[in-house]
Amino acid sequence: MNTEKTYKIIPSDLLEKAFRKSSNQNLDPLLYGYQIIMEKFNIPKNGVVHLGGHVGEELPLYAALGFNNVVLVEPLPREFQIMQKNIDEYNNTFSTLSHFLGEKSSMIAHGINCAVSDESGIAKIYYTDISSLSSLTKPLKGGFTTNWDSMNYEELSVTCKTLDELISELPYGWKPADFSYLRMNVQGSELKALKGGINFLKSIVLIDLETNIEARYEDNPTKDDFDTFLIQQGFTPVFSYSAGPAIANVLYLRTTNII
Repeated sequence: MNTEKTYKIIPSDLLEKAFRKSSNQNLDPLLYGYQIIMEKFNIPKNGVVHLGGHVGEELPLYAALGFNNVVLVEPLPREFQIMQKNIDEYNNTFSTLSHFLGEKSSMIAHGINCAVSDESGIAKIYYTDISSLSSLTKPLKGGFTTNWDSMNYEELSVTCKTLDELISELPYGWKPADFSYLRMNVQGSELKALKGGINFLKSIVLIDLETNIEARYEDNPTKDDFDTFLIQQGFTPVFSYSAGPAIANVLYLRTTNII
Protein backbone atom coordinates (compact mmCIF):
# COMPACT_ATOMS: atom_id res chain seq x y z
CA MET A 1 0.00 0.00 0.00
CA ASN A 2 1.39 3.39 -0.97
CA THR A 3 1.94 5.87 1.83
CA GLU A 4 0.07 9.16 1.42
CA LYS A 5 2.38 12.17 1.64
CA THR A 6 0.09 14.98 0.49
CA TYR A 7 -1.16 16.22 3.86
CA LYS A 8 -0.38 19.48 5.57
CA ILE A 9 1.28 18.74 8.90
CA ILE A 10 -0.25 20.59 11.85
CA PRO A 11 2.42 22.76 13.54
CA SER A 12 3.50 21.26 16.87
CA ASP A 13 2.63 24.38 18.88
CA LEU A 14 -0.94 24.39 17.57
CA LEU A 15 -1.27 20.68 18.22
CA GLU A 16 -0.07 21.14 21.79
CA LYS A 17 -2.58 23.93 22.41
CA ALA A 18 -5.42 21.91 20.92
CA PHE A 19 -4.76 19.02 23.30
CA ARG A 20 -3.97 21.19 26.33
CA LYS A 21 -7.26 22.95 27.01
CA SER A 22 -7.30 24.93 30.26
CA SER A 23 -9.05 27.87 31.83
CA ASN A 24 -6.10 30.18 31.13
CA GLN A 25 -5.87 29.32 27.43
CA ASN A 26 -7.05 32.28 25.38
CA LEU A 27 -7.72 30.49 22.10
CA ASP A 28 -8.79 27.00 21.07
CA PRO A 29 -7.04 26.36 17.72
CA LEU A 30 -9.43 23.53 16.85
CA LEU A 31 -12.50 25.73 17.25
CA TYR A 32 -10.94 28.66 15.44
CA GLY A 33 -9.78 26.41 12.60
CA TYR A 34 -13.26 25.00 12.07
CA GLN A 35 -14.78 28.48 12.23
CA ILE A 36 -12.50 29.52 9.38
CA ILE A 37 -13.34 26.38 7.38
CA MET A 38 -17.10 26.79 7.83
CA GLU A 39 -16.95 30.44 6.78
CA LYS A 40 -14.57 29.84 3.88
CA PHE A 41 -16.79 27.20 2.29
CA ASN A 42 -20.07 28.80 3.38
CA ILE A 43 -21.30 25.68 5.19
CA PRO A 44 -24.92 25.94 6.43
CA LYS A 45 -25.24 25.48 10.19
CA ASN A 46 -28.45 23.47 10.12
CA GLY A 47 -27.05 20.14 11.31
CA VAL A 48 -24.13 17.75 11.77
CA VAL A 49 -24.03 13.95 11.85
CA HIS A 50 -20.96 12.54 13.59
CA LEU A 51 -20.17 8.84 13.13
CA GLY A 52 -17.87 7.60 15.87
CA GLY A 53 -19.07 10.03 18.52
CA HIS A 54 -17.19 8.16 21.29
CA VAL A 55 -18.22 9.96 24.52
CA GLY A 56 -19.37 13.21 22.93
CA GLU A 57 -16.13 15.19 23.18
CA GLU A 58 -17.09 17.37 20.21
CA LEU A 59 -20.43 18.60 21.59
CA PRO A 60 -18.92 21.91 22.84
CA LEU A 61 -17.33 22.41 19.41
CA TYR A 62 -20.64 21.95 17.59
CA ALA A 63 -22.38 24.28 20.03
CA ALA A 64 -19.73 26.96 19.51
CA LEU A 65 -19.96 26.57 15.73
CA GLY A 66 -23.72 27.12 15.96
CA PHE A 67 -25.09 23.87 14.55
CA ASN A 68 -28.80 23.48 15.38
CA ASN A 69 -29.17 19.69 15.00
CA VAL A 70 -26.47 17.32 16.25
CA VAL A 71 -26.56 13.53 15.83
CA LEU A 72 -23.82 11.49 17.48
CA VAL A 73 -23.52 7.79 16.61
CA GLU A 74 -21.51 5.40 18.79
CA PRO A 75 -21.59 1.56 18.77
CA LEU A 76 -19.77 0.79 22.04
CA PRO A 77 -22.22 0.31 24.96
CA ARG A 78 -20.12 1.83 27.74
CA GLU A 79 -18.97 4.80 25.68
CA PHE A 80 -22.51 5.40 24.47
CA GLN A 81 -23.79 5.63 28.07
CA ILE A 82 -21.21 8.32 28.83
CA MET A 83 -22.03 10.09 25.58
CA GLN A 84 -25.74 10.03 26.35
CA LYS A 85 -25.15 11.70 29.71
CA ASN A 86 -23.20 14.44 27.95
CA ILE A 87 -25.99 14.80 25.39
CA ASP A 88 -28.60 15.11 28.16
CA GLU A 89 -26.54 17.83 29.83
CA TYR A 90 -26.14 19.59 26.47
CA ASN A 91 -29.88 19.56 25.80
CA ASN A 92 -30.79 20.60 29.35
CA THR A 93 -28.33 23.49 29.24
CA PHE A 94 -29.70 24.89 25.99
CA SER A 95 -33.29 24.37 27.09
CA THR A 96 -32.69 26.22 30.36
CA LEU A 97 -30.71 28.97 28.68
CA SER A 98 -33.36 29.47 25.98
CA HIS A 99 -36.12 29.63 28.59
CA PHE A 100 -34.11 32.22 30.56
CA LEU A 101 -33.70 34.34 27.42
CA GLY A 102 -37.33 33.94 26.46
CA GLU A 103 -36.48 32.14 23.23
CA LYS A 104 -37.33 28.75 21.76
CA SER A 105 -34.34 26.41 21.96
CA SER A 106 -32.86 25.92 18.48
CA MET A 107 -30.05 23.53 19.45
CA ILE A 108 -30.70 19.88 20.19
CA ALA A 109 -28.52 16.75 20.18
CA HIS A 110 -29.49 13.11 19.76
CA GLY A 111 -27.47 9.94 20.35
CA ILE A 112 -27.73 6.61 18.54
CA ASN A 113 -26.17 3.39 19.82
CA CYS A 114 -25.13 1.47 16.70
CA ALA A 115 -22.36 0.90 14.21
CA VAL A 116 -22.66 2.17 10.63
CA SER A 117 -21.69 0.22 7.52
CA ASP A 118 -22.98 -0.73 4.07
CA GLU A 119 -25.28 -3.43 5.50
CA SER A 120 -27.70 -3.60 8.42
CA GLY A 121 -27.86 -6.36 11.01
CA ILE A 122 -25.62 -7.60 13.82
CA ALA A 123 -21.93 -6.89 13.34
CA LYS A 124 -18.71 -7.82 15.12
CA ILE A 125 -16.61 -5.00 16.50
CA TYR A 126 -13.06 -5.23 17.84
CA TYR A 127 -13.20 -3.44 21.19
CA THR A 128 -9.70 -2.40 22.26
CA ASP A 129 -8.12 -1.18 25.50
CA ILE A 130 -7.93 2.21 23.83
CA SER A 131 -11.61 2.36 23.00
CA SER A 132 -11.23 5.11 20.40
CA LEU A 133 -9.29 2.61 18.24
CA SER A 134 -12.12 0.06 18.22
CA SER A 135 -13.35 -0.85 14.75
CA LEU A 136 -15.61 -3.08 12.69
CA THR A 137 -12.45 -3.88 10.74
CA LYS A 138 -9.80 -6.09 12.32
CA PRO A 139 -6.70 -4.13 13.38
CA LEU A 140 -3.34 -5.14 11.94
CA LYS A 141 -0.48 -6.11 14.20
CA GLY A 142 2.27 -3.53 14.00
CA GLY A 143 -0.11 -0.96 12.51
CA PHE A 144 -0.18 1.29 15.57
CA THR A 145 2.32 3.36 17.49
CA THR A 146 1.06 1.44 20.51
CA ASN A 147 2.39 -2.13 20.45
CA TRP A 148 -0.63 -4.06 19.22
CA ASP A 149 0.79 -7.33 20.52
CA SER A 150 0.44 -5.99 24.07
CA MET A 151 -2.96 -4.38 23.53
CA ASN A 152 -5.94 -6.40 24.72
CA TYR A 153 -9.15 -6.51 22.76
CA GLU A 154 -12.38 -8.43 22.72
CA GLU A 155 -14.96 -9.06 20.04
CA LEU A 156 -18.41 -7.64 20.71
CA SER A 157 -21.67 -8.00 18.80
CA VAL A 158 -23.31 -4.66 18.07
CA THR A 159 -26.29 -3.43 16.11
CA CYS A 160 -25.31 -2.12 12.69
CA LYS A 161 -27.30 0.14 10.36
CA THR A 162 -26.72 1.81 7.05
CA LEU A 163 -26.45 5.58 7.10
CA ASP A 164 -29.60 5.93 5.01
CA GLU A 165 -31.52 3.68 7.41
CA LEU A 166 -30.24 5.58 10.43
CA ILE A 167 -31.30 8.94 8.99
CA SER A 168 -34.77 7.64 8.08
CA GLU A 169 -35.35 6.71 11.76
CA LEU A 170 -34.35 10.04 13.32
CA PRO A 171 -36.71 11.76 15.80
CA TYR A 172 -37.97 15.37 15.84
CA GLY A 173 -39.19 15.07 12.26
CA TRP A 174 -35.60 15.45 11.06
CA LYS A 175 -34.99 14.87 7.35
CA PRO A 176 -31.77 14.55 5.33
CA ALA A 177 -32.04 18.23 4.35
CA ASP A 178 -31.74 19.18 8.04
CA PHE A 179 -28.04 18.24 7.94
CA SER A 180 -25.19 19.76 5.96
CA TYR A 181 -22.04 18.41 7.63
CA LEU A 182 -20.94 14.78 7.99
CA ARG A 183 -18.01 13.98 10.25
CA MET A 184 -16.57 10.47 10.37
CA ASN A 185 -14.10 8.78 12.69
CA VAL A 186 -14.88 5.06 12.52
CA GLN A 187 -11.38 3.62 12.24
CA GLY A 188 -11.16 2.16 8.75
CA SER A 189 -14.90 1.66 8.14
CA GLU A 190 -15.55 5.09 6.61
CA LEU A 191 -15.90 3.96 2.99
CA LYS A 192 -18.44 1.25 3.83
CA ALA A 193 -20.43 3.78 5.87
CA LEU A 194 -20.45 6.19 2.94
CA LYS A 195 -21.62 3.49 0.53
CA GLY A 196 -24.58 2.84 2.82
CA GLY A 197 -25.62 6.49 2.71
CA ILE A 198 -25.94 7.33 -0.99
CA ASN A 199 -29.28 9.10 -0.55
CA PHE A 200 -28.22 11.01 2.56
CA LEU A 201 -25.03 12.24 0.89
CA LYS A 202 -27.15 14.22 -1.59
CA SER A 203 -27.99 16.71 1.17
CA ILE A 204 -24.49 16.97 2.64
CA VAL A 205 -22.30 19.97 1.82
CA LEU A 206 -19.10 19.06 3.68
CA ILE A 207 -17.64 15.66 4.64
CA ASP A 208 -14.79 15.49 7.13
CA LEU A 209 -13.32 12.01 7.46
CA GLU A 210 -10.30 10.31 8.96
CA THR A 211 -8.12 8.23 6.68
CA ASN A 212 -5.19 5.94 7.43
CA ILE A 213 -1.92 7.07 5.90
CA GLU A 214 -0.36 3.77 6.95
CA ALA A 215 -2.29 0.51 6.99
CA ARG A 216 -3.71 0.02 10.51
CA TYR A 217 -6.74 -2.16 9.72
CA GLU A 218 -7.39 -4.98 7.27
CA ASP A 219 -8.25 -3.61 3.82
CA ASN A 220 -8.57 -0.05 5.13
CA PRO A 221 -9.38 2.44 2.35
CA THR A 222 -6.84 5.00 1.17
CA LYS A 223 -7.37 8.62 0.20
CA ASP A 224 -7.45 7.52 -3.44
CA ASP A 225 -10.36 5.19 -2.62
CA PHE A 226 -12.27 8.03 -0.96
CA ASP A 227 -11.48 10.38 -3.84
CA THR A 228 -12.77 7.92 -6.42
CA PHE A 229 -16.03 7.26 -4.61
CA LEU A 230 -16.83 10.77 -3.41
CA ILE A 231 -16.01 12.50 -6.68
CA GLN A 232 -18.65 10.24 -8.25
CA GLN A 233 -21.07 11.56 -5.60
CA GLY A 234 -20.35 15.19 -6.48
CA PHE A 235 -17.64 16.03 -3.92
CA THR A 236 -14.15 17.46 -4.33
CA PRO A 237 -11.29 17.10 -1.82
CA VAL A 238 -10.47 20.64 -0.70
CA PHE A 239 -8.17 20.27 2.30
CA SER A 240 -6.08 17.51 3.89
CA TYR A 241 -4.16 17.64 7.14
CA SER A 242 -2.31 15.31 9.48
CA ALA A 243 -1.29 15.37 13.13
CA GLY A 244 1.18 12.52 12.74
CA PRO A 245 2.57 9.83 10.45
CA ALA A 246 -0.29 7.31 10.71
CA ILE A 247 -3.59 9.16 10.17
CA ALA A 248 -4.95 12.23 8.44
CA ASN A 249 -8.21 14.06 7.86
CA VAL A 250 -9.61 14.96 4.45
CA LEU A 251 -12.38 17.48 3.82
CA TYR A 252 -14.67 16.96 0.82
CA LEU A 253 -16.88 19.81 -0.41
CA ARG A 254 -19.95 19.32 -2.56
CA THR A 255 -19.27 20.92 -5.93
CA THR A 256 -21.78 19.06 -8.11
CA ASN A 257 -25.37 18.05 -7.42
CA ILE A 258 -26.06 14.42 -8.27
CA ILE A 259 -29.65 13.53 -9.13
